[in-house]
Amino acid sequence: MNRGLRSIWPALAVFVIGLAAAAAFRMNERPSDISGLRASPPDSTMAVVLVVSPTCAACNDPSLPDAWATIASRISQPGAYRIGVATSGLADDGLRFLGRFGEFHEALAGGGWGGTGALHYIFRELSGPATVPQVIVMERRVVKRPEGVSVHERVIQRRVGVEEVLQLARELGTEQTRIR
Repeated sequence: MNRGLRSIWPALAVFVIGLAAAAAFRMNERPSDISGLRASPPDSTMAVVLVVSPTCAACNDPSLPDAWATIASRISQPGAYRIGVATSGLADDGLRFLGRFGEFHEALAGGGWGGTGALHYIFRELSGPATVPQVIVMERRVVKRPEGVSVHERVIQRRVGVEEVLQLARELGTEQTRIR
């Protein structure tokens, strides 16, 4: 290693570590003001996703269905919808479990952590921590064109774990404005 590179190496390492730390902080950051949860473009809709598992003790918390009802009811934009994802081994078990949480516009169940819902909302397109329960508030924009349909989704907020989900319900339950 030449002498010039050796002299800037410590500063470069600190800079790179600082960038990584800032990126990690921003990835884990969530808005503290829930009134900012709004779909931005006028042709966007809001969606709220509940990811649960029937075999998870936290997902069987008796206060979770009421918390979900509060969260889901705060989505007031026309066309907004609720999506249920159950990371159950069998689809029937997951659908039965999702039934405890009320009605959904869409339900994805079965396949465990390799199921379509988990792959989309946890591991691939809208990746987040592999933990249940979790609630994802997102903006969804569907654009219809002659060559096909394109869907653009953006996570606005993700709450992971029963305590965070219950906290979101408390925040939304006291909020004067609905999520639009």
